Amino acid sequence: MDLTSDTPDRARTSAAWADAHALDYLAGAIMVPVEVTGGPQALIFYAGSRTAYDRYEAVLKALGAGAPLHGPDHALAAAYDMAMPDFFHGSMAGPVHAFALARAENIPAAAIAPYLRTIVAGTAADNRILVPDSELAALRVDSGGAGEWRGILVRLRAVLDATGAPTLC
Repeated sequence: MDLTSDTPDRARTSAAWADAHALDYLAGAIMVPVEVTGGPQALIFYAGSRTAYDRYEAVLKALGAGAPLHGPDHALAAAYDMAMPDFFHGSMAGPVHAFALARAENIPAAAIAPYLRTIVAGTAADNRILVPDSELAALRVDSGGAGEWRGILVRLRAVLDATGAPTLC
């Protein structure tokens, strides 16, 4: 078993090496800080050998209750490991960019921050927007409808360029 972060290609290379040496290989990716590992909020992705996963499932679930096996392709754990932080860091860049745009117009970050909460919190009825929007976006990408999202980004970029607003991109 390997619980280190790596690329999907290198995970497949490690799996091929293990297969050539008759080893039952399981790749994993720990998605939480050390202090969360072993607790109910811990999330660890696994991919590879179903036999190894089944044999050590109790131990794997002790490391993190959320311990799904994503299939026989060893690269899947690494792919999840790359995609999840990309979403996180992109989400964190949003407020930084919003504050930069506000600062360009002499609006203090503290003045805009309470309004950003409405975007994250959603309406009082459902109290969430960000995750459902992510799920909707994923459905559209999976169904081939990502073109409209690209169109929105292109229009947004054109507006930003036309106004001379600073951007991080």
